[in-house]
This record gives sequence, structure tokens and C-alpha cells, in this order.
Amino acid sequence: MLKILEIKGRKVYYEKNEIGNVENAIVDYRTKRITSLIIKPLDEKGIVFLSKINNLEIINDMVYLKNEPYRVNMNSIKKAEVFFITNLFGKSVYDKDKREIGSIVDIVLEKNSGDIIAFIVSMGFYDDLITGRKLVFLKKEDLLKNGRAFVEGSNIEMINQISLWSF
Repeated sequence: MLKILEIKGRKVYYEKNEIGNVENAIVDYRTKRITSLIIKPLDEKGIVFLSKINNLEIINDMVYLKNEPYRVNMNSIKKAEVFFITNLFGKSVYDKDKREIGSIVDIVLEKNSGDIIAFIVSMGFYDDLITGRKLVFLKKEDLLKNGRAFVEGSNIEMINQISLWSF
């Protein structure tokens, strides 16, 4: 398992050279899967690097790419902004009765496939401190639609032992 905020902003290396930082990720809302990481290069302007999620290895807080990333024109990526994973942060999560559970503060995914496994959901600052955050596990039938997540109530768990400071 891997949390998006664990890799966002991290330095990225390819063949022992630092090539940039993880800036974002592209998500396929239909399959609930991260398809690519967006890497902002250190010194090249007008391009970004794309790398499949299964192309990375994390060692000592650094991201290493196993294969060379794709070079993509920045204008092409701007057209795909609606698919950026960071667009989900702060968005509401609703249960099957359309009651708001809270807002997304992090996303948990399966490291090799990029499948989104769960959302870490905040119910507000004070609730986070007192009762903890909610971990909302996604099921196949759950929907990511119009910037919101609709989930079954049976797949929601409180993170009781973990306070706000652990995230």
C-alpha cells in the first residue's frame, strides 16, 4: 500500500540521476486506478515526464524509476488536468444514502497496479483530533463522479488509534 501524499513532492531518480519531483498523478475515474505519475523535471521547461505507477520503487523516501519515463509536452498535460489525482483532495465522500461522510485528505493505492484501495477522510479538524479520521475502503461498485465519491456504508472504518499527527 502507498499513500499519494507519501510520494507527492518526492525527488525522482532514473539511472542514479535526479530527474525531478513527483508533481501529480493521472487517475482513471472509471476503473479507480492511477495510470501515471507526473514528474516535474529539474531543468527542462515546457515538458513533464510521465511514468507508469508500476515503474517506481521507493527506497529511503526517494522514488526510483526502473525504466525511462515518457517526455510529454506541458500543453498536452494541461488538457488532462481534470484527471489529476489532486482534484480529489478536499472533495466530499457520500454514503449510499447521499449523506456526506467527510472530505478526502489522502488516497491509498495498491503500489504495483495503481488501484485506489481507500480514501482517508476528514470530518473536520476537531473531529480528527478527538475521534480520528475515517478510512473508506472502495468497492467495485463505488463511484467517482463529478468530483465526488459515492461509497457503500459497510466499507467505512474509523481510524481510532491514529490521530491527526500520524498523517
